[in-house]
Amino acid sequence: TIEVRKQWTMKVMSRKAAVVLLHREDGGFVGNGGNITTLGALELQMAKYDPMRGQGKRLILRIIEKWYNLLIKLPLATRRTMIGMNSERADIIIGGIVILLTFMNLFSLKEIRVSDSGNMEGYLKYKNEESMENIKND
Repeated sequence: TIEVRKQWTMKVMSRKAAVVLLHREDGGFVGNGGNITTLGALELQMAKYDPMRGQGKRLILRIIEKWYNLLIKLPLATRRTMIGMNSERADIIIGGIVILLTFMNLFSLKEIRVSDSGNMEGYLKYKNEESMENIKND
């Protein structure tokens, strides 16, 4: 059941306090991956996915809960046809939202920003900024 999944997720996340958070300079948090970008696309009602449109989209806790409460009531076939839904994620989106909500509650997050960029882009940006800093100091 969903409640069992929530309890399991909370237990695992609580034990693994070394969860990596992408922290923004403005104090916000960023999430990337298919479930978060799908939530952004659903909220923006994207008929055709546009990563630039979703980039930086602010998802507040109440909005994520709204989508969870709606999607959990819908059959898989209906979820697959929703505007903004990646049909390949329709079967796992509810579990992804449970994990996201548990994570946000565990860390007292009120919002998260959507990032279509992956970990590799983040690493490259970090290395580029590090290189630029080294050039300035030479």
